[in-house]
Amino acid sequence: TYFSSQKFRYLSEVTWLADGRSVLVLAGERSGAGNIWQISYPTGEAQKITNDSNGYSGISLTADSNLLAALQGTNSDQGTTSWTFPTGITNIWIAPINDAARVSQVTSGSDRNFRPSWTRDGKMVYVKDSGGNIDLYLVDPRGGSPRQLTLNSGSNDYPAVSPDGRFIVFTSNRTGASSIWRMDIDGSNPTQLTSKRDF
Repeated sequence: TYFSSQKFRYLSEVTWLADGRSVLVLAGERSGAGNIWQISYPTGEAQKITNDSNGYSGISLTADSNLLAALQGTNSDQGTTSWTFPTGITNIWIAPINDAARVSQVTSGSDRNFRPSWTRDGKMVYVKDSGGNIDLYLVDPRGGSPRQLTLNSGSNDYPAVSPDGRFIVFTSNRTGASSIWRMDIDGSNPTQLTSKRDF
């Protein structure tokens, strides 16, 4: 059976809300126009959360589902479905799940900041690309300076925080080929989990 009767051209990044009564998805009704939708369960009722002229990617929710983080792309040519996620400067913004218009900026500067992953205590692990150095950082969106978690250890990407908040699992090519690693939430004790080319 179908989860929802709403028809999309494509759909990705399904994320359950904490109450188990709905999911957030990245979906497009036409090619290239990715927006964030909330689909209730089990009724399948679909509601568009973002309703602007931008596209979205990389959604992440806090454990209580009160805050949402996402990467926003811009439409380079209004009236087309050509969406661009910049290769230059990108920053992470957050908004209350029920008020996407009330956004606040988490990262700043001239680097690429992307792929946020929430910690259990409301902090955020994310990727920063500083012109070739791709590292993981930890920041408290409520205030405070970002803390670098990886340094001089190849390219580190795709962070996922464990549900208990103790570990970060990520990919790294520090040994030559990309493989999966785990480290403590403070960046200590990096441990290689796989030995092949894994993502």
